[in-house]
Amino acid sequence: SMDQSDEPLSIVGKKSKKDSSKTDKEEKTAKRNLPVEESEDDVKPSLKKSKRESKKNSRHRHDQASVRKSGKKSTPKCIRCDAYPHSAITYARHLVYAHKSTLIADGIYLICGCGIEVRSDNRLAKHLLCRDSEFTLHKKIKDTTPKCVLCDIYPSSAQYAYTSAYSGHIKRDHKSTLKANEIYLLCSCGTEIRTNDDNFKHNAKCKSDQFTVHKLDKPITPPPKCIICEIHPPTASAYTHHLKNRHKFSLSVKEIYLRCSCGTVIRTYRDNTKHNAKCKSHQFTVHKLIKKATPQGVLCEKKKKIKDEVKKDMEENEKE
Repeated sequence: SMDQSDEPLSIVGKKSKKDSSKTDKEEKTAKRNLPVEESEDDVKPSLKKSKRESKKNSRHRHDQASVRKSGKKSTPKCIRCDAYPHSAITYARHLVYAHKSTLIADGIYLICGCGIEVRSDNRLAKHLLCRDSEFTLHKKIKDTTPKCVLCDIYPSSAQYAYTSAYSGHIKRDHKSTLKANEIYLLCSCGTEIRTNDDNFKHNAKCKSDQFTVHKLDKPITPPPKCIICEIHPPTASAYTHHLKNRHKFSLSVKEIYLRCSCGTVIRTYRDNTKHNAKCKSHQFTVHKLIKKATPQGVLCEKKKKIKDEVKKDMEENEKE
């Protein structure tokens, strides 16, 4: 009975070994025939570029499709072509993608049905959540928004006062300032804006959209040049800081002092800090220190007194 029971067990074991060997061979052949998956690093850069371009094109096609599908006569027509964008966002995007322009460059602004005015890209980014399809197009009045003195743009902004947008446009796009172009801005509230500091102070109080551009009556004289290098520090405080940080000198070492337009004289770094807390003037002059020469007779008398005192001390020491 034991022999009969052992025989089928051995046969089963032999069959299992053969089956396992067959399955291993089949798995190896299957792995060889499988296609190799390419990693992201192995992908050619040309394919990556094509994917990016396809995304851009698809976005542009989506905007163009939305423009074509709308076809509403109630929505404003594009000022450059015959398209009728169905919302304020699609109108602004249509200008960027189709005509390579912006609302500010074309001198227009949009008023959405929700009441928000879209005048720049910053305002458009905050208006993305709105799905209102009604909007109106308005042109900027040239009298209230003066044209830039360096280009044909009419700077404006819905977030800040128009004076801030004007000076910011000159600083950001033209790398210049109001003072360099010999102009200043006069707001409808009566404040004159000549520098960036004036602009920030005015923007915190006034949000008017009416201002005019005026030329400076007096020609601009550049600030005094540094006595060591060719730099022109704009203020007295900047002059003292420039000497201290750049050249490691002070006003007293170079035997000079500064006189501000308000009348204060700056001789030391401490005088500069006190003056800077009170005055914000940008006009100052540089002067040399004049040392008062003592007469020769006074020097001779001092020397004689010193010699007499030394002789007395010597005589007292000898007597002792």
